[in-house]
Amino acid sequence: MADIRVEKKDSSMWPWIFGIIGGLLVIWFLFTWFNKDQNKVGPVRTTEVGADTAMVGMAVLPQPVQDFSQFVKERRIDQAMGKEHEVTSEGIQKLSHAVGAVAESRNAKVEMFESSRDSMENAAKQMQQVAEASNHSNLTRASLISAAQMMEQIGSQAGIETGGAIQRFRQTAESLDSQQPLLDQREKVSNAFNQADQALHELSGVGRVTGLGTVEE
Repeated sequence: MADIRVEKKDSSMWPWIFGIIGGLLVIWFLFTWFNKDQNKVGPVRTTEVGADTAMVGMAVLPQPVQDFSQFVKERRIDQAMGKEHEVTSEGIQKLSHAVGAVAESRNAKVEMFESSRDSMENAAKQMQQVAEASNHSNLTRASLISAAQMMEQIGSQAGIETGGAIQRFRQTAESLDSQQPLLDQREKVSNAFNQADQALHELSGVGRVTGLGTVEE
């Protein structure tokens, strides 16, 4: 009887190798496709507030605007206003500097710009030189309206939509009664400075930070 020889077939490793390579190619394709799709979303909008700069996205807040904003937030103007009017005077000076910085950053050519800023600076000095003067309300009203007018020109030239912030600021400034004592209009003065702060942020293209991690657009 003839012997039947049974030969064992060696299992080849090639199918396994091709399978692993194919799997890696699929993973690489999916990874590349996913990253490409993510990049289409665009840059993430971030907020960063530091000692020297304040940024939202790629917009940078000028230092004088930061100074004015810090003044508005920390001084609590309606409570800090006193007979010496140093708070209102300081606020007008800082506002003048902030408007100038925004105009420069936007390359805006504001009509009567220097004379308007000089008037604001002079008004601020007068308020401190003669503490008992009866025209403090008029000086404050005129200064705030001048600031609002300059902001309107900056926004118009730069094509910036401020969401009505400048208009609200101007309306509050115009509502000040030049015949009424300034200390009796604390709330209006405080509101005007806060609205000016918001308008300056919007003119700079930066949302105003109102709290931890909160940005007012």
